[in-house]
Amino acid sequence: MGFEYHLRGKTFDRQAALLFLRQRFVLAGSTESVMRVALTQPGTDNWRVTTKPDWPSVLLAFEPDGFYFCDNRTSPVESALIFKQLVDFLLSTNDEVRIAEL
Repeated sequence: MGFEYHLRGKTFDRQAALLFLRQRFVLAGSTESVMRVALTQPGTDNWRVTTKPDWPSVLLAFEPDGFYFCDNRTSPVESALIFKQLVDFLLSTNDEVRIAEL
């Protein structure tokens, strides 16, 4: 298991979040609420990302007011970049974001 966090804002649009995730990241093995997430890799067929030995970089789940985030401890730099983009997304519609480590 990796480091786990709740990322929360007062307003959370699940559909906008899903669109954001699909535009920014590689998603695989996902359902409507739980996803395996990695950064896209320029010059690579991104489906190949899911065959990397350190896949997935992050497990992500929707919560009513934000995201559950687990970094899996496989790629700290990639996980940190994903985390930052999720916080930036939440800050685009919220004045503040609450982060709680589990």
